[in-house]
Amino acid sequence: STTEYEYDDQTNPFYYFKDTHIPGRNTNPNNIVKETYTLHIEVDPSIKKVQTTEYKYQYHPLGYPVKVNKTIEYIY
Repeated sequence: STTEYEYDDQTNPFYYFKDTHIPGRNTNPNNIVKETYTLHIEVDPSIKKVQTTEYKYQYHPLGYPVKVNKTIEYIY
């Protein structure tokens, strides 16, 4: 399987934790706006081979996200 990420141009507050080596989320200075997970083998016919998740952010005036998909809230 592979996971591909697309990023915005705003500051990722989790980047400061890049040493934890969580790919995508902490290893880029910008925020993930799209995550595409692709299975390269047939696991189960009911499981989609390509799964996409999109993230929409609301930003603080300093460029940090304060909400993701209108549900997750960050407090600084």
